[in-house]
Amino acid sequence: MSRRFALVLCTVAFAPAHVYADTHHDCNDRESTVDITQCLADTADKLDGIIDSLVGKAESGAAPDVAEAMKAAQNAWLKYRDAACLVHRLGEGSIAAIEAAECRVRLTGQRLGELRHVSE
Repeated sequence: MSRRFALVLCTVAFAPAHVYADTHHDCNDRESTVDITQCLADTADKLDGIIDSLVGKAESGAAPDVAEAMKAAQNAWLKYRDAACLVHRLGEGSIAAIEAAECRVRLTGQRLGELRHVSE
């Protein structure tokens, strides 16, 4: 099973959209940019924690070469997410911070959906 997990983990970009995790958040009721951005950051942090747990469990039960491949895939994905969301952050105005935070929630939620699909 761990080899299957690693193989699919490396090809999650081809997962259908319906496997993505729900990224619903209750941040829209916040009034200031700072409050909205913090709420979104908290949401993304929670999703990151779930991902870390899933990946950690998968790695601990895998052969060393598979565990290393899973770790490399996750590290590459983190670099992608951070770079993709930086594009939003570099935009103009205070909305850029919100767009970047929303990007992080969206991509992290998608990744969580992919990993949950793979681990089924």
